[in-house]
This record gives sequence, C-alpha cells and structure tokens, in this order.
Amino acid sequence: MFNNLLELIENAENHEKMPVRKFFNNTFGTLLNDAIFELKKKQEKTKNMGLMTMQGQVRFVAHFLQDHLPDNEANADSEEEDEQTSDA
Repeated sequence: MFNNLLELIENAENHEKMPVRKFFNNTFGTLLNDAIFELKKKQEKTKNMGLMTMQGQVRFVAHFLQDHLPDNEANADSEEEDEQTSDA
C-alpha cells in the first residue's frame, strides 16, 4: 500500500487534478476512515488520557492500519523483507 502511495505521489502527471476523495479511495480505500472512526469510539468509551494526545491518536491509528492491512499488502511487505535478507 505504501509503495503504491509513494508511486502515486512521485508520478504527479497521473493525478495532478484528481479529487482528494478519489485519491484516498484509490490508495487507502476506507481503511483510514475506519481507523479514525474506531479512535473516536474508543475515546468516547475510555478515560485513558493517552488517546487524547496527538501522539496517542497517531499511535492508535498506526496500529489500526497495521493490524488491518489488506492481505496482498501484508504479503508484499514480507516478500520485500525476504528479498532484502537474501540479498545481504
């Protein structure tokens, strides 16, 4: 997912006039929206002040995204790591 996002950012000709909503749908789908929704639900239910700080919110969203990666993205990351370790 992140490699595809980086490619989209670096190749500005393909998305120069792309609407923001379409850009996010093409890169994240609803995953980022789902993460933020879960964060808000968790903030309402808990008195944990760690989720109210910027660092806590970013950490929660990052863990949510990491835990809910599409299957093909998780496999792509492990394949890249395998290639890097075999090259070393």
